Amino acid sequence: ADLVRSKMKNGTTWFERYVTVQIVNAGSQIRVAAEHMPSLESTADFVDRMTSLCRRSGADIRNVLLDREFFSGDVIRTLDAAGVGYLMPCTNTSGVVAAIREFTDGKRPAVLTHAIIKSHGERIPYTMIIAVRRKRLRKSKPSRTAPEDAYIAFATNRPGMDVERYAR
Repeated sequence: ADLVRSKMKNGTTWFERYVTVQIVNAGSQIRVAAEHMPSLESTADFVDRMTSLCRRSGADIRNVLLDREFFSGDVIRTLDAAGVGYLMPCTNTSGVVAAIREFTDGKRPAVLTHAIIKSHGERIPYTMIIAVRRKRLRKSKPSRTAPEDAYIAFATNRPGMDVERYAR
């Protein structure tokens, strides 16, 4: 979980981010650490540092569940290199939205290979899983016309991973 605190100062907002490390097993969660994420550290470097720290502490990391803010080619490449399974919601970039729309039009399966294309043309592949968005408690029902409002895409390197784990 990514926790963000901000303070107003001179018309700007300064952020402090803390990432919690939890052990999740059979429906129970135990928070084992909360680590400050420096604002100038890249998310990929932070993920690499945290996985190394957990492993040095004796943790057997099978899968990590990350917030959408971690969805980037550099984080995916870091987790793949570390041999860690991951599941995180994709940011609704134009490519992700196009994949969701193709899925709803019947032109793509719910589980497919996708890639983040870096500015210099490098392709970083991952498995995309498209699932129905969980209903949220709302006071009013907004009209849902766009497929990306009804479906959510997840990035993973374990195609068989159950996306319901993310919600739990």
